[in-house]
Amino acid sequence: MDKQRQEEILKRYASRNPRDELASSDREQAVRFLDLSVEQQTALLVWMQVNLKRTRTINHKRTSYEMKSYFERDINGFYVSNGQFKGAMLLLGFKPLDQNELNWHFNVSERSFAIFHERKRGCC
Repeated sequence: MDKQRQEEILKRYASRNPRDELASSDREQAVRFLDLSVEQQTALLVWMQVNLKRTRTINHKRTSYEMKSYFERDINGFYVSNGQFKGAMLLLGFKPLDQNELNWHFNVSERSFAIFHERKRGCC
């Protein structure tokens, strides 16, 4: 991965979260996201922006691992690691509850997941 591109992404994250210093664990997760091709990065970020709605409170029902599986099962989805998914979430400004956990809980509306359940049942 191009070092300049990495720094650009990390600066973008920092500019969206000006009060937060980019912790080393956040940096590690964001860099994993950068292992994806530019096309894959774009597809994942667009999917998140369309499907995941940010809230002020943490959703304790859904983890990063579960959310990445929704992406992977989407018609345009593909495999991403949990770290890559978490890095993309951080870059879009989602806040994790406990970064010491393997699977993070983010501030994502539970309503975001209703559409996935409808699709699974064959509705819409």
